[in-house]
Amino acid sequence: MNQQTHIKELQVTISITEETIENIMSALLEDEKWSIHQDDDQSNWSNKPLGIYQDEWATNLLLHGEMLMLTDKRNKNSLYSMTLEDLYDGIFFSLKGGNSSLFQNVTNETADTIIQYSIFKRLLYLS
Repeated sequence: MNQQTHIKELQVTISITEETIENIMSALLEDEKWSIHQDDDQSNWSNKPLGIYQDEWATNLLLHGEMLMLTDKRNKNSLYSMTLEDLYDGIFFSLKGGNSSLFQNVTNETADTIIQYSIFKRLLYLS
């Protein structure tokens, strides 16, 4: 019997909530591959209220149109900027790449994949 594979590309609308973004930031910061650059270049970190976690503040900054500076520890501490639109692109490419469990459980690997797509528009490092 000749088996054929049928592929259908669908367009869907997905709601990305503040909680989803915070979960991505949280998983990202738990991993040792990326960190948020908190030098003078990123002065908005000096305004972070006491008692607010980094993932919450990073989410807040992105949602308010601020750029986030990330340090890539795998590439000699290179600095990259990321906006909310970049993050949305990273989520899109991650979902398109087959990461359909994104909204059920954001793992460190999932967050790394999203950030790589957000910054590089492709996977530079395999997890």
